[in-house]
Amino acid sequence: MRFSKFSRIYEICDSSNNFYYLIRHSLLNYSYLLTEKEFNKLLFNLKKNTQDNKIKSLINNHLVVPLNYSEEKFLEYIRQKNNFPFFSIFYLIFNTNCNLNCNYCYTEGSVENCFKNQMMNEKTLTETFMFLNKFINDGKIKHFIGKDISFIFYGSEPLMNLNLFELALNNINALSKKFKINIEKQLVTNAVLINDSTARLLKQEKVNVSVSLDGPEDLNNKARVFHDGSGTFKAIMKGINILKREKIPFSISCTIGGHNVNYLNKNINFFKKIGATNIGFNLLLDAKFKKVISPSNFISNENLLNSFNSAEKEGFFESRVGRKLKSFNSPGKIHFRDCGAYGNQLVFFPNGDIGVCQGYLGYRKHILGKVKSSILSKIVNSPILNKWILSTPINRKECTFCPALGICGGGCAFNSEINYGDISKRNKSFCIHTFLSLEWLIRESLKRKMKDKNIYIKDMSFLYN
Repeated sequence: MRFSKFSRIYEICDSSNNFYYLIRHSLLNYSYLLTEKEFNKLLFNLKKNTQDNKIKSLINNHLVVPLNYSEEKFLEYIRQKNNFPFFSIFYLIFNTNCNLNCNYCYTEGSVENCFKNQMMNEKTLTETFMFLNKFINDGKIKHFIGKDISFIFYGSEPLMNLNLFELALNNINALSKKFKINIEKQLVTNAVLINDSTARLLKQEKVNVSVSLDGPEDLNNKARVFHDGSGTFKAIMKGINILKREKIPFSISCTIGGHNVNYLNKNINFFKKIGATNIGFNLLLDAKFKKVISPSNFISNENLLNSFNSAEKEGFFESRVGRKLKSFNSPGKIHFRDCGAYGNQLVFFPNGDIGVCQGYLGYRKHILGKVKSSILSKIVNSPILNKWILSTPINRKECTFCPALGICGGGCAFNSEINYGDISKRNKSFCIHTFLSLEWLIRESLKRKMKDKNIYIKDMSFLYN
C-alpha cells in the first residue's frame, strides 16, 4: 500500500510545539487530521502492509491505494462520467452597447473596430423562445437538462430594453409552467434605470437582482462612470433606494481594481449598511483591445481572502471564495466548473447568435449556431462546445496533480484566449487565486478546528509520494 499521488500531506506545528499531519485528497476533498503519534503509526502500518481501521478509511476514500493503482485511470473514469454538457443556465443579452463607460470593462475593451452595435428586436426574441421550447423539450428527454434552470439577464445593461425584458419574463413563466421546471430569474444591472414601475415588475416576477457597485462614492466613481466621465454613484443609489422601498432583496457585484483593492473591508461594511443581502467580488479580466490596469494578483487575493472573514462576521455570503469553501467542505465532491461556459450554459446574443460565453459580446467567437436554425443535437455535438468542456482542469495534463484540483473549476477561458491565444490554455492569474484560496482555507479550517491562531503549515507531500 502507498499514499495516492492525489494525497497531499501537510505538517502542522501548533503554538505549544505539538506536531500534527493533515492528509488531504487534492481531487476528492477528503481530509484527515492526525496527531504525530497516529501519523507515525500509519506510516509503520503502510510499510508492513497492515490494515487497521484508519487505513481502511483512507483506502475507501482513495488516499491510500495499492502499489499498482493508477491515478491516471481513476482520473479518466472521472472524466468519462463528467465530460458532457448539462445545461442549467441561459443568458439573455438584449444590447451590445451600454449606458455606462466603466474604465475596466473587458467586454467594451474587446469590441472589434468593425463591429456594429446590435439591439435585439421582438422577432429575434420570439425566435429565441421558439428555440428554447424545442431545446428544453428535447433536452429533458435526452437528459441534457434538469429540473432547475437559471435565466440571467445580462449586458451591457438589460433594462435599456424594458419591453423585451417584460416579454422575456412572460415567456420564461410559460416555459416553467409547460415543462414543470423550477426557473430562477436573475438580473445583473447597474441599477441606473430602475424606477418605480420597473421595481414593481421585479417584485411581481420574483427576479433576483444583482447590482454592480464598487463601493462608497469616492471609490465607485473612480471606475464606474457615465460616457461623459461623471460618476454613477448617486444614480445607482437612487435605483437601490427604490429596490429597498419596494422591499426587493438585492446582492452586490463588486469588481476589484486599483480603485478599491485596499478598501474591501470598508466596502463590506458599506454594502451591509445599504441593505445588500450578499456580495460577489470579481477579479479584473483583461480586454483584447484595451489595456486594463490590474493591481497585483497577490494583493488582490490577499485582501479578498481577508475580507471573506469580515463578510462572514457581517452575515454576508461572498460568492467567489464561498464557492471554493463549499467545495473544500464537501468530501467526495469535485468542483468541475467555476464558470457555466464549460458546458453548463448557452448565451443568446442580440442578433440571434447562440454562444458559449457572455464575454464575446463585441468580439464574436465560439458561436454554436443561430436561434432560427439550431437544434439540440447540433449544439451538444458541436466541436466548439466540446473544446470548452475539455478545457476544464481535470482534462489538462498539467493540472493533474495540482493540490487545488478539487476546488478549482478552471479560470476564465475568455481571459485565457485574450492572453494566450486559446481558451484551453491555463489561466495563470486564476491559478494564483485558487492556490492562495486553498492555502487560506486549509489554514483557517485548522485554526478553527485546533482552536489555535498560531500554527505553522508546510506541504511535505514530496517526502511521502
